[in-house]
Amino acid sequence: MQRCDVAIATNYSKEALGTKIFDYIFINRPIIVLNPYIDGEMNRLVSRFKNGYPCTNEEDVYEAIVELSEKKILMLSDDIKDLKCYGRRYQFSLLYEYLQNC
Repeated sequence: MQRCDVAIATNYSKEALGTKIFDYIFINRPIIVLNPYIDGEMNRLVSRFKNGYPCTNEEDVYEAIVELSEKKILMLSDDIKDLKCYGRRYQFSLLYEYLQNC
């Protein structure tokens, strides 16, 4: 995954995120998300980053790929303050802490 130029995720739920998206953020590569809900959680998360592309259809995906290629974009963002927050170890520690307090 570290050698990829871009990460692509699909998600057809409005509320769900899944864990793979955090792996993609952690490696700091541009992310293209295909989700039919522009206001879906995954699209909202990805749109927070400079080179996150929330897409709702194939045309959006195509435009994102063209932009990434033409501009030679290789990073999700150059101003992510703490990438380790997006790693699985940290995310699982948050989940563990939450479950301990239920």
